[in-house]
Amino acid sequence: MRKWLRGSRLRWQLMISYLPLIITPLILTALVTRGVTEQGLTLFTTGGAQRRAEELAPQFATYYAEHGSWEGLPTVLFIAPPRPPWLPVFIRDDMRNDDVRADQLLIVDTNGVIVASDHNNGVGQLLSADALKHGVRLLVNGTQIGTLVMGAALGVIDAQQRQLLDAVNAALVASGVISALLAAALGLGLSWQITRPVQQLTIGVRRLASGQWTEPLEITSDNEFGDLTQAFNTMAAEVTRQQQLRRQMVADVAHDLRTPLSAMLLDIEAIEAGLQSPAEAAVSLREEITWLQRLVDDLRILSLMDADQLHLHKVPTALTPFLEGVFDFWQSIADEGQRHLQLDITSLVAQSLPAVPLDTGRMRQVLSNLIDNAIQHTEVGGHITIGGCVEDSAHVMLYVADDGHGINEDDVPHVFERFYRADRARQHDSSSNGAHNNAHSGLGLSIAQRLVELHGGIINVQSEPGYGAAFRVTLPIKG
Repeated sequence: MRKWLRGSRLRWQLMISYLPLIITPLILTALVTRGVTEQGLTLFTTGGAQRRAEELAPQFATYYAEHGSWEGLPTVLFIAPPRPPWLPVFIRDDMRNDDVRADQLLIVDTNGVIVASDHNNGVGQLLSADALKHGVRLLVNGTQIGTLVMGAALGVIDAQQRQLLDAVNAALVASGVISALLAAALGLGLSWQITRPVQQLTIGVRRLASGQWTEPLEITSDNEFGDLTQAFNTMAAEVTRQQQLRRQMVADVAHDLRTPLSAMLLDIEAIEAGLQSPAEAAVSLREEITWLQRLVDDLRILSLMDADQLHLHKVPTALTPFLEGVFDFWQSIADEGQRHLQLDITSLVAQSLPAVPLDTGRMRQVLSNLIDNAIQHTEVGGHITIGGCVEDSAHVMLYVADDGHGINEDDVPHVFERFYRADRARQHDSSSNGAHNNAHSGLGLSIAQRLVELHGGIINVQSEPGYGAAFRVTLPIKG
């Protein structure tokens, strides 16, 4: 229950924020409707009463003219049944205990004193000046002899009109309650619709933090929350992938460290047992130590890259001499391994490659890694070609191609991932050709890709199993 309340805080906050928006318009609408209805009814009643009084005024003026006074007038007025006791009084304070009906006639003399009424109540009392304003003057020969006032002209409403107002009030209350309930239900639904993705994201974050992420969150809305959920799913998938890669990297590093250390231990035990001379063991130990040094160097370079602390020192470099230097270094190693390394000098000379800003040491490391991989995956007697060409007005391309084993289609997208190996069963092998250490840490291509990207370029591979592979490095002519 407590968890549900915590998860519903935003929902109830939204509901509370909706309440003023729901209640305020309802109250204003009810007040305005009530006021307009009552005002309209009063104006209608007052107007009708004044017209009725204007119709009757000549008769009362004639009566006064014939009798010379108002004496005897009450006996000739129509006496209506008693009116409801709740009708208000529209006369002065000294008449507040008397009632005036909507259809009641009041004859007031020039002093404002009631001299006659059809219900014979209020006679002798004084009407207020405001009440007299709603009456009709009685004139005889142009002289005012009194005022005829009807109860309805004072704003008094009858029972039917009061019932109409009560019905309007009841309808307003009922509609207000129903509208509030419907608005609250709609607000609750909308708040649930808004908070549901947030609650899902909260659950997803907790699962991701606890390492229990198994499947993406369901996207339930096509709006910003849906985009946020999609972005979270993408992030969580990448975080999970990175965690898996990190675990795999730790396992691979542990494996790659264990293998040479085990070999070194065997060499030492062989020396101690007299099965191998120190000179013989030294060759194997040197190869294992060299491989360990290479692994440590690769890990150090990757750590510097991850921390953005690897800085290049680029200078304009003529590509033809640069590639010739790389070729000269690797030619003897390839010959020793009985592979044919070729420099595509024809295209280099013909195209007159421009100078490109390079950190020559780091770019030599990139090409050396590609050539080393080509030697490892090319059969004895195979061919490896390095070269370069102008790709367009803004880019040059360096390439290393071989006619070796090639790369499986499923492995091509992953060759630049850390510690990725197409053959997971392959272990680090020392000096399989008797001339060169073939051990690989699985980091070389990942380092090469990062170094090329630091140069502002891209690296890609095209390969077909059984027909070799071609790695292409595209670099901007202007860094």
